Parts: sequence; C-alpha cells; structure tokens
Amino acid sequence: MTKTNTRSRIVSILLVLVMLLTMVPITGVTASAGEMLPPLEVGTYKELRSAILRGKSRIKLKNDINTRDVYASGVGIPEDEMITIGYDEDITLDLNGYTLALETLVRGGFSFFTVYGELEIKDSSPSQTGKITGKFPARLASMFRTGGGTLTLQSGTLMTYSNKNDVITVGSSGGHVVINGGRICSGIWDTSSTSPCGYAVLAVTGFVDVEEMEVIINGGVFDGAVGFFPLSEFTCEKPRFHIYGGTFKKDVLLRCGQKTFKTHSPILEICGGSFEGGLKIYDWGMDLVGNTAQSYPPFKLLGGTFSCTMDLCYEKSSWGFISPNLDQIIDAPKYERVRPVFAAMFENSAIVKPSGTYTADDIGKGMDWAEREGYGGYYQMLLKGTAANPVRIIPNAWGVMESVTLDGDEINYAKDWNGTAVVIKNNEDHTITFKWKDLEDELKTAGYRYDAKCMRYTSGDTTGLIPTDQIPTGTEYYFTIREGTDPKVYSFDLRLDLKKNGVDLSSFTNQHIVRLVVCEAPPAPVAHSITVTNGRGTANPTSAMAGETVTVKAKDDTANNMMFTRWYTDTPGVTFADATTQETTFVMPDCDVKVNPGFQQVSFTKQPIDSWPQVNHGSKAIVTFSAPITKWELKEGNTTVASSGSLFINTGNPITVDIPAQSSAVEKTYTVVVTANDQKFSSNEFKVSWINWPKAPEVEFTPADGTQFVGEIEVIAFDALYAGEEIFEIAYTTDGTDPKTSTTTIYANTDTEHITLKETTTIKARACNYDAAADDEKWGPLATAAFTKYSDSTLPKPTITPEGTTYTGSITAYLTAPALDGVKMEYCLMQTGDPNTIGSWATYDPETGITVNEFGTITLYARTFKEVEAETPDGLYYVETLTSENASATYTRTYSAAIDNVTVSGKVGKTMTQDVVIRMNGDRFENVTAGDDVSTWFNLPAGLTAKVKEQTSYSRELVITISGMPTATSAAVITVTIPKDKLYANNTTDLTVLSNPNAYYSIALDADHQHDYSGQPYLYLDPGNHYQECTAGDGYNIQAHEFTAWTDNGNGTHSHHCTVCKMADGSTYTETAEHTWVWVVDQEAALNQPGKQHEECTGCHAKRSENTEIPAPRDYAVTVTGGTATVATGTSITRAMEGVEVTVTAQAPDGKHFVKWVVKAGGVTLANETSATTTFTMPGNDVKIEATYKDAPPSDTPPSDTPSYGVYVGMTYTAGNLIYQITSIDTATLGQSKVIGVVAAKKNKIKKVTIPDRADCKGYRLNVTAIGNNAFAGCKALKKLTIGNKVTVIGKNAFKKCSKLETVVIGKAVKTISSKAFIGDNKIKKITFKGKKLKTVNKNAFSKKAKKNIKSKKTKLKGNKKAIKLFKKKLKIK
Repeated sequence: MTKTNTRSRIVSILLVLVMLLTMVPITGVTASAGEMLPPLEVGTYKELRSAILRGKSRIKLKNDINTRDVYASGVGIPEDEMITIGYDEDITLDLNGYTLALETLVRGGFSFFTVYGELEIKDSSPSQTGKITGKFPARLASMFRTGGGTLTLQSGTLMTYSNKNDVITVGSSGGHVVINGGRICSGIWDTSSTSPCGYAVLAVTGFVDVEEMEVIINGGVFDGAVGFFPLSEFTCEKPRFHIYGGTFKKDVLLRCGQKTFKTHSPILEICGGSFEGGLKIYDWGMDLVGNTAQSYPPFKLLGGTFSCTMDLCYEKSSWGFISPNLDQIIDAPKYERVRPVFAAMFENSAIVKPSGTYTADDIGKGMDWAEREGYGGYYQMLLKGTAANPVRIIPNAWGVMESVTLDGDEINYAKDWNGTAVVIKNNEDHTITFKWKDLEDELKTAGYRYDAKCMRYTSGDTTGLIPTDQIPTGTEYYFTIREGTDPKVYSFDLRLDLKKNGVDLSSFTNQHIVRLVVCEAPPAPVAHSITVTNGRGTANPTSAMAGETVTVKAKDDTANNMMFTRWYTDTPGVTFADATTQETTFVMPDCDVKVNPGFQQVSFTKQPIDSWPQVNHGSKAIVTFSAPITKWELKEGNTTVASSGSLFINTGNPITVDIPAQSSAVEKTYTVVVTANDQKFSSNEFKVSWINWPKAPEVEFTPADGTQFVGEIEVIAFDALYAGEEIFEIAYTTDGTDPKTSTTTIYANTDTEHITLKETTTIKARACNYDAAADDEKWGPLATAAFTKYSDSTLPKPTITPEGTTYTGSITAYLTAPALDGVKMEYCLMQTGDPNTIGSWATYDPETGITVNEFGTITLYARTFKEVEAETPDGLYYVETLTSENASATYTRTYSAAIDNVTVSGKVGKTMTQDVVIRMNGDRFENVTAGDDVSTWFNLPAGLTAKVKEQTSYSRELVITISGMPTATSAAVITVTIPKDKLYANNTTDLTVLSNPNAYYSIALDADHQHDYSGQPYLYLDPGNHYQECTAGDGYNIQAHEFTAWTDNGNGTHSHHCTVCKMADGSTYTETAEHTWVWVVDQEAALNQPGKQHEECTGCHAKRSENTEIPAPRDYAVTVTGGTATVATGTSITRAMEGVEVTVTAQAPDGKHFVKWVVKAGGVTLANETSATTTFTMPGNDVKIEATYKDAPPSDTPPSDTPSYGVYVGMTYTAGNLIYQITSIDTATLGQSKVIGVVAAKKNKIKKVTIPDRADCKGYRLNVTAIGNNAFAGCKALKKLTIGNKVTVIGKNAFKKCSKLETVVIGKAVKTISSKAFIGDNKIKKITFKGKKLKTVNKNAFSKKAKKNIKSKKTKLKGNKKAIKLFKKKLKIK
C-alpha cells in the first residue's frame, strides 16, 4: 500500500473541520446529550429487558409484544427474567400505541417491574391505544412495585386480568408514585374481600416509615380501587397521599393502623377529582377530654365532586357520648366539642349537598349517622351523593384573607399572637388595610354572612383594648396612624366569623393579627470617613453618608509576586459586593469605615527548563505555581505565542504549556505567564532550541524473537531510542516481506504498536519518519522476530527434578517446562487428597526451587498455567485460568544424628568439664529437658557423667555437658546412642549417632610442669611479635616488638628497628616504609592576606614544600530575600568567605507563614529547605536565597485586622448526619476534609449514606477526599451507600460490620480500598464502580463469605469494566 504523509493528512482534515464549523449558525442548545438522541426502539421483551439493563434512558415500542412464549412455550416470564429499574437508572418507556402483554406461571409474591430508580410510562401515539397488560396466577403479585424509587404514569393503559393482583403497589421498601393521566384497570374489584389484592393503586406501609412513601394523583381514570393502608403507627409532617384530580370508578379507601392522630397534618389530602365508586375511611377515632377533642382526623376533604356515598367511618368508643338518639346529639352542647375535628377535616371549604349547603361549623347537622352494620362499636358518618345530585366540596369558600398592606405594600400577618412586629416611623401617616375574599355564592344563598370585626390594642393604655370596629358590610377594612403619633405598639386582630340566618356559628375564631411598632424618626444623616488602613489600596470617595455606594481598589503588586486575595474589614455593617475582586463596592453604614486589602506571596514553585525538540515538532514546558491558576500564556518578549484559554489548575498541580513547532533549527527565548485570581505572574526566561531529525533507530520487540505461545500473544514493537516522543512510527508486515518495499505494510501512526497474533507468524518492522528527507532518517534498520504457536489451549506438563527420592533434612526440587509467553508453573505439596480440589497452589520461583522438608512421605504436584481474559454472555469480563495436566513426584524423609568435632580432654584425678553438641537431621528431640542425666547414651571414661545443658534450633540441637574427675586414661572416639523414646518422629528404634573421628576423649595422666624461659633469646616471629621458647621445649612466651623512633633515610622512606629480638641469621629486625605526608600550616591566611604551609611526615617529621603560599580567601555577597543571614557569632552579614557556614532565618510578614527556601543563584545545598532556620556552606561565588510565604490559614486567634474564621487542620465539624475532619487548607477559601463518623443519635438508625463531593465549613469549600478509619463501623441499619466523586481513599474498617448493607456505589476518584474496609458486610447485592482510577484493593478488604458471593454472582458488579477487573484480581477472585 502507499503511505501518505500522516501529519499533513491530519492538518488537512482539521482545516476542513474548521471551515465547516464556521458555516454553522450559532444557536442556543438546551437539550442534554441523552435527549438529543432518538429513543431506542424495541420489538421483543428480551430487547426491552436488555435495553433497561444497559441503562438506555429512552425506550420506545415498535410493535405489540406478547411474552407468553418468550422463554418457553406457554410459560411466560420466569421470575429471574422480570425487570428491575436500578437505583441510578432513569427510564422513559413510550408505548407508542402498542401493547406489552406480560404473562407468567410463577406463583408467589413478585412484580413484573420493580422500581428502585425512576420509571416514566407514556403513550405518544395519537390514538392513545398503548397499554401494558398483566396475566398471572399468583396472589399478592403486582405489575409494578416501587422499591424506594419513583413510578410516573403520563398516559397509556395499565391493566390486569385478575382481581387477585394489583396494578401498582407501594410496599415495604417505600417509594413514590405520580399519576398524571392514562387509565388503570385492576380487573373485577371485590369489595367484600379482605385481602389487599386487586387494586389499581395500593400503598401499604407495613414496617416502613410512612415518610418514605408518597402517592400523587393529578389525573387519569381508575377502573379499580385505590387503597391507602398505613397499617402501623405513624406521625407525618405533611400528607403522603394526595388526590388533585382524576376519575375514580371504584372505591377510594383509607384504613388506618392507629386510632387517634395528635397533629393537624393528615396522611390523606383530597383536593379535587371525580368520585363515582365511593370514599371509605376506616379505623379512626377521637379522644374527648372534658369539652375538647384531643385528636384529629387522618384526612382532609378540600375539594372534589362525589356522585357516591362518602363513608367517613370512625370508632364508636372514641366519641364517648354517641347514643342511638343521634338527632338529639346533633343539637346538644356536647356537639361543640367535636367542631374542631370537622374544622380540621374541611377547613374553609363549603360542602354542597342535595339537601343543603354547610361549612365545617355545622356539617355535623348535614351528616347521615348510623351504626355500621355487622361492626359493633363503629359508626358511620355519611355524605350521600348521586350522579344527578353529587356532593361538591368548594375549597376556600370563606374566611380567606387576600392581602394585608401597609401604605400599599403587602406585609405578613399571623394566626396567633406569636408573629413578628413591623416597625414604622412617626414622621408621616401610615395606613394598614385588610382585604378578604367574599363568601362563595352557594354560602350566601344558604343564608351565611360574615360577622367581621377588628379589635385594636395599644401599649401604655390602662385598659389595653380600644373599642372594637364592627364591619357590617364589604370585604375591606383600613385604619390610619397619624404623623407625630407617640411611639407605642399597635395590635390589630381582624376576625372573620360566620353567621347563618343571623345566628353566630363560629366556635373557633378566624384571626388575622398584625402588630405595628411606632418609633421616632431618625436624625438627618452625616458623612463618615473611609480609610484603607494598610495603604495598599484607595477608596472613592474617601467619605460618604450612610446608604451611599463606595468603591475601593487594591494596588497591583504583581511585580513583587504579591497576589491580591480579598478585602477585609472589622467595621460592622460593611458587606463587599465581591470581596475577592481587586475593585469592589460596598454600601456605606452609619459610622466610620476601615478596610484593607489582603495579599499573598506567590511564586513558580517549579520553573520552566530549557528543551531541545526536533525541527517540525512542538515541545512542552512543565511548571507549578503556588496558587490556583485559570489561564496560562507562552510569551516571546511581549508577544503571546500560545494560550490555554479558560481552565482551572489547583495549587502545586503540574501546568503543561504547549510550545508550537518550528520549521527550522532556531533558538527562542520564552516566558510562561499564568493568571491567578485575575492577576498575571511571569516565570523565569527559558530557551527552546530546535534540532534536525536524528537517524531512524531500530525496532525492538517485547516479548523477544523466538517466543512460543498458547492461544494468542500480544507483541509490542517499539522505537528503541525515542519511544514516547512520537518522532518515528512503526511500519511492519506479518507475511515476511520488508515493510520498506512491501505493498502489505501496516503503518501504526505511533512509535509503540501492540500486535495480536493467533498463529505462527514472522514480523518484520522498521522505524519510519516520512517527514525526514534522507533515507537513513526516514527508514530504520530491518528488525525481524518470529513467534511460534505451541497450541490453541493445551499447556505442557512440567518435569520435576529429582523425580522422587529419600532424603534427610531437606531437599530442593526444580521444575522445567517449555518457555511459553504468559505461561507460568505452580505447585503444591500434599500427603493425601486430590490436589485439583483441595490443593493450595503456589507460583513456582526458578531462582529458589521448591524446598521439601516435611516428615514422612509427601507428594509434589506441579502444573503449568496461564491467565486469559474471557467474557460472559452478559458482556462482563473475567479472568479464566488454563492449566496443564499434573506432574508428580514422591519424597520420603529419613533421619540421622551427628556429633560436632570436639576433644573431651582432662587429667586423671583432676576435675574437668566439656560441652558436646549433637545435631538431629530429619527429626527432633522429644521428652528431653535441661539437667537430665544422659550418661547411658555415651561410652564415657570411668569417673565422668553426661547431663543435658540446653536444647536449641527448635529441639534439633542438644548441648550436653560431660564433667567429673576421670579415674582412667582414654583416647577413644566418642559414641552415642539416642533412646527411641527421646525421638519425635522415628520413635520405634534407638538412633545411633553417626561416628565422627574428630570427636574423641583425651584423658591423660597428670604431670605438673612450670615453664622456664630464663636465659632464652627473643627471636623474630612475625611483623608484630617476637618469642622465647621454654627450656623444656613445650611452651612459648610471645611479646610485641619494641621499636626505635622512625629515622629519615633520605630516599623517600624512613625506618625503625626492634631493640629486643634478632632474626634467624642474627641480624636486627628493621622495618622500612614510605613517608606519610600531611600539610602543616605555618601562618593562617586571612581576608585578602595569603598564608604559608609545608608538608611534614607524620612518622619521622621530615619536611618538604616549605613556604608554600596559602591563597588569600575573598568574600562573596549573600543576598537573602524575606529573611536574614548570620555566621557562627550570630552577627548579621551580607558577605561571607568561602567555606564558612552561613545560617539563614526566615522573617514572615504579618498574616503569612513560611513555606520553603528557594535558591535563586549560587548553587548551594541547604541543610533543610523547609525549615525557617537552616544552614549552608559558602561557595566561591555570590549566593541569592529567597524565603517564600503564603497566607496563614485562619485559626481560633487570627490577626486583629482579619476576620475570625476558627478553621484549622485537624478540626472536626458536623454537616448533616456526618462528622468530618479537616485534612488540609489549600487557600483562603479552599481545602479538603475526610469523613470520620456519624452523629451519635443516628449511629444505629441511619439507613442511607451519601458521601458528598463537598462538605463546607464556615465559608470554606472543603472537598471530601477520604473516608477515615472506622468511620461507619457498626452502622447496623445502613442499607445503601453512595461514595462521592472526590473521595480517593476508603480507610481501614471504614464500613466494618454494616451487616445490612446491600448496595454500594464507588465514586469516580476512588483509588484505594483499605484493609477490612467492608469486613463482615455479607449481604451486599450490588457494587457499582463509577470510575476507572481504582489501583489498590487490600486482599482483606472483604470477608471470605463476601468474596464467595462475588464469585458466585450473588453480589453483582456493575460499572467500569477496568475497575471491576482490577477489583477481582486484587481480591484473587477468578
């Protein structure tokens, strides 16, 4: 094939793209990427289920789907193939006018759809014929069940064929259901059945907290009952079941699990809708204490049309006064006690019945009362409507305040005397106006009228109450407080009560209360001063009156590497428009103002360095900066060569600056300019020199030429010299032809190419650079590598050496097998059993071999293995291990014992003692303790005994002491026999210790002798000693030589001789050696004054090189920025002589703290660059050193001119239910923290934990980057865990013994899961990995049972495949 210039081709494509983009009009884009894509169309149930499992958010039916025969004929859908909407999934299912027919033969409680995330169902077809049907034999089953998620029905029909089944169930796991339209049919609903089945919508709390479920009905048609059964006791802050619209063909039921309700907030709220089947409310009652109801109804009726009977049933005994003569009770005084109950039930509504119109005050008289048939003790409160004459509830029919205004501006009012007061000035008139809604016409027609009045109170009045203003007509009342009124408090209580046909009805007041505080008007304003206290900014104007806007501007000090940070003030009432900008404003308070701008010392902590790229190639400069940056620029002089555009790089992170390519060999000088906090800072200058192309290098291969492989092999061909620089690309063939001339050449477009081979292949490759001109620059040498396929999957059986033998002590076995790519050897040692099922296999190390040293007989099994990546039908990757047949060899360990070399010497009749060591090989001593007499083991000379002294080396060595007074001589070899009962393994026969001719007795007769050296000459023995011989010839007296002083021989040597001994020829022993010269100072050199010195021998003191000059030392400049320099005396200096130790000390400005020393010139090495006080040795040149600083982090005692934040590293704080600890403070507003626990009150209750990306504290934006050790250990109720995308480390024992944990989401940034992080968490059902940065998983992070669940797929792994692969590898799950 023909190879075109790759880089020229890429440039051409980019130019075309730029031209096309300039032709496209710029339009606002608001849709997300997912919304811009068309929905996925599915035509079968398996396609539908697969789309949901793959996380497709928008799905659309393209035809009818019948599931009867989808998996097996007539069976329908098995339970494990039903659909689950996951926690993180948001699915929209469009029926598109088609039918999804769900059918199964499975019995028992289940759901076709279980919703943990979000599911929306709609029908976009014009005909609105789309529907989902369910046909299944099981009781207690439903088509849809929320498992804590949200189900929304927009349109379409949901229908079951049996009254045994529900359509939508909100059950034990809670959840949310929203119905905006459509139709729901549950078959034939049997109202006589007590089983909670056959409902269109059924919500049963069971043991779940009622706050965890919610049903909202805004519309739709319900051809089935709607049931709300809060069976357990509960308290809710707001209604959980809402009906705002819809048509209900069947009953709507509320059955309560507790009898009385102590708060006004009900569980069911009906605000609209058309009810045709009936409304039934059961099992609730009221406590009556004295003349007051002590509980409230569990429902509110605030709207709707009821062409049916409303059965508001209650428990008889709770009323305490109901008698068969109900008509008398309605008019009795006791009825007043329950009027608040009806007020809570209907509020300000009007109830329009065929027989009349009522309010909450007198609806009891409009009720039909009867004892419930068949239920002794329960009474029915009935409101009966028909299709022709329905009962209508009109909301907000009376007593509704439209507005309360003060001087035309709306103000708040209260329903009691706890509201806040409004402050007004007495320098003008003020008018308060109340306006309220008129009565509904139905109420007026029924004879209702307002009984409105306003009661006024004033402070300081002896009676307190000003006569009440009666308001006989109209819907408005106003009152004016005149200018100059004395300061006091006015209280207005406007009451809207009702009368019917002239009779006062209201048993409770409808109050609207406002309090006005009249104050003296303030004096005329005066101007106050504005001062910038540190002189590093300006104010305009410099004085202003309260309310005026003042502009302040900080000076630019970037030339001194000072970065403006923010404005500060201690003056109350000053709020900067933006304290973080150099120029900002504030509104002047009524006092003098002092402000000051804050600055931070910044610097390039890593400067750019010179580089030498190739001609026609770009380069990069890497710098770091001591503050976050938002832009970088590359400048040549004042010209911007390249720019990053807007970005964000945090403090200390590398900043990569792109340097454009040059077409010729030139040298350019650049600087890097960074923008930090909208201010620009320049780096040092650096040079970039472009050079011409090098010669093309040779290509190398990994693995090497000649490698054999099994199955397939990945070969890496790479540029041997410039890999990674992208100067050359790899050109290669796999058919044996030269890529330089071949028509089958493959061009990699990179200098490192991965080539997968599945058959025996010869690769020929060259490095190639088409931009070069010369042939040796364009083409590298030809490289050839052959790779031979051994087999598809069969691995060779290894050979064991030795094949099998007996041994003592230990033996080393070695394995050999053909060298194949990726194939390793492993082994196990076993006495019994099948190695393939119970063997503990270890990887073979050819450097050490296999040590065999077990007692008895053992078999060594060996095999080869290779790990390959495989994929399940579901698309999950896992590691599969191929193994060869087993090779085996049997080894039997034998036993022996030996005695160390020893001479047991002594004299007859003389006491002696000697230790003997016996070493066991292949066995050990048993039943032997120190002090045991073992004389019977030895062939001891008469008079001696043997006793155990000690055991060493794990009872394999025995030290025995032989002692006593021998009575006879002996020169026999020592023999030892160890009794069998003293042996651990070989305990059936006595063990004879191996004979050692160097272990013997030497017992001789005693013959006393005193050495005599008198008159004997000293003779030379060696260079350090001489000796005398005993006159009897049986001893020596050895002494050190006694030398004379060294004497110069005048020939570069000196000598001395021993004054005592003689050589063998009678001469004196003389030692001669070369001089050892050292320099001796005669006159010390001083500043600008040379000295004198000579060389002198350390032995004979001979001299040479006399009057040699010592050069006069000079001093050099020492420049310290941000600190001082001193010498040993403590004197401050600016110059120092070469060789002198200089001490530098940092002097931090106010509000700063020291960071590190930076050597600007001189090349010195500091003892500790991060210590505020450190030293260096003065070189022979000038030295410049700079101390760098940054803003001190706020503390509990900040400087007096800065705000007190009280934030510091190590500080703990609480956000939500979690406790955090600050781990770093990066800037004045940024930092990091870690989670360290749960607040004590939630420790055993918290069920769901979400680790946020940020947990701010006192104005600091703190990224949550870690979960601390033991942070959530023992949270026994925790079920769901979601880890934020900033967390990188999960600490030790972080979630230990969270025994109910089921779902875990690992955030994108997590790199490390520490030891025992999830130990004891054995019920985890799903782990989702959101990122691919995972690197370390401690092998003990999970318990054995949890690993077994992962291996058996009881615990499902979802998300990033790379992270899952590493996770399983680290946990050794195959």
